[in-house]
Amino acid sequence: MRLRWGSLVSFYFDDRFSEGTLDDASIQAILQIAFEDRDAVVATRTPGVELLVDFVSDRAELDDFLARLTPGATLIYGQFPDHHGNDGCAVVTITLPDDDGVVRPHPF
Repeated sequence: MRLRWGSLVSFYFDDRFSEGTLDDASIQAILQIAFEDRDAVVATRTPGVELLVDFVSDRAELDDFLARLTPGATLIYGQFPDHHGNDGCAVVTITLPDDDGVVRPHPF
């Protein structure tokens, strides 16, 4: 996995994301999250350690994401995570230095 200079990176070690197969219950849960929070995070694993991730706000955007999945793919979804909730245990967020070695505040 490669990260870009200056990236804001969060790691989540709690149960804020659901994981399962693509079924009607998962689709309804994702759409409910999107309805309540304006969007939902959806992801699937790719070869290696990377995730294919998108943020969907309605059924059409979810369908676009789902069209990229392979049959039997695992679906990961949840609310947009708050990277400001860095507690050093359940959520660990770091800002990587820029290519000149200086850590600058992230624009988000």
